[in-house]
Amino acid sequence: MVEFFHENFEEGAGNATTSPHTGLSYLSGDYTVPYVIPNGRSYIVEYWYLDGSSVWQHASSAYTGSGMSLTNGSAIDDVRVYPTDARMKTYTYHTINGMTSSIDENGVTMIYKYDSFGRLAEVRNEKGSIEKKYTYNYKGPN
Repeated sequence: MVEFFHENFEEGAGNATTSPHTGLSYLSGDYTVPYVIPNGRSYIVEYWYLDGSSVWQHASSAYTGSGMSLTNGSAIDDVRVYPTDARMKTYTYHTINGMTSSIDENGVTMIYKYDSFGRLAEVRNEKGSIEKKYTYNYKGPN
């Protein structure tokens, strides 16, 4: 029995690719959550939507069950459904560089950027501010 659901729209024909919340793509328009609650527990649906000013906004509410429509904003990304007494953390990965984003248990998003050599260069928060920056120095032969 699977007690959680996650959809980040990374795999799917026709998904938009301009400035997603995380990863490489998102869904333009509304989304109907297909997850069926497997037991009598209470669940939360959490997601990010693109508002009128092209800013990703976080939304969270009680999950009412399969067929629930997410209609906020003009686009949807990073849908998560899980029990109210649970915590959920999600990640996106690039096959060469590794982790490109994380969303923690409190909905805080971090974006990981890499340099041309595939090394971690910086970590940015969801507002685009740099949280950590890494520099690498090459020391040649003596």
